[in-house]
Amino acid sequence: MTQLVMFLFLLMIPCSSYSFDIVGDFIGEKGNSNYKKEDYIKAYDYYKKALEKDLKNDKLKFNLANSLYKLNKYDEAEKYYKEIKNKKVVSKSLYNLGNTYMMKNDDNSAIKYYKEAILADPKNNDAKYNLELLLKKKSSSSSKDNKDKKNDSNKDKDQNNNSGKGDDKEDKNQQDNSEQEKKEQEKKERQKQAEQFLDMIKNQEKQNMKNIQSKPQHHGGYKNEYDW
Repeated sequence: MTQLVMFLFLLMIPCSSYSFDIVGDFIGEKGNSNYKKEDYIKAYDYYKKALEKDLKNDKLKFNLANSLYKLNKYDEAEKYYKEIKNKKVVSKSLYNLGNTYMMKNDDNSAIKYYKEAILADPKNNDAKYNLELLLKKKSSSSSKDNKDKKNDSNKDKDQNNNSGKGDDKEDKNQQDNSEQEKKEQEKKERQKQAEQFLDMIKNQEKQNMKNIQSKPQHHGGYKNEYDW
């Protein structure tokens, strides 16, 4: 768990959670109230009851999943996050899925969902932050594994030197070197792909800024990013 302290595990939510439409809004707001109080068990109960009245309500699914995450029920939270299709919240849901898989120690799935969160919303800086840290962590771990394997290989070479089996030793050394080169190449390819992905996101952000600056500026109120 100490390896995870550098990561952002903030759930993508507003001050507490989303408000609702007419159907189930009274029950849903009770869930919001309890979520603010950090009473996640009661919040979950209210969101669950409200969702029973409106099974396709992505707002309720999102808030329900956040409550389950807070209760460390990651498998259940994952189920509801994956059901969310609303474009206004899908990046936040994907980011939360990344956090969920991080808590389950599934780094590969976490990387997948952080990437998807960024593609859905290039401005999702929390997803970028966690993705970069996780890629660095995997790169560091891969380097350590290769070093350990190299040390093991050297030990095998020493043993072969003492065995007197010259031909077998040479064949094994060639095989070890070939495998080592293959693993190093795979590592470089993974790092290259990660760098290309992050460069793509940065270029996309630059293009978005150019598009914004080229449009006439409007004065007035804008919706909060968490509004539906």
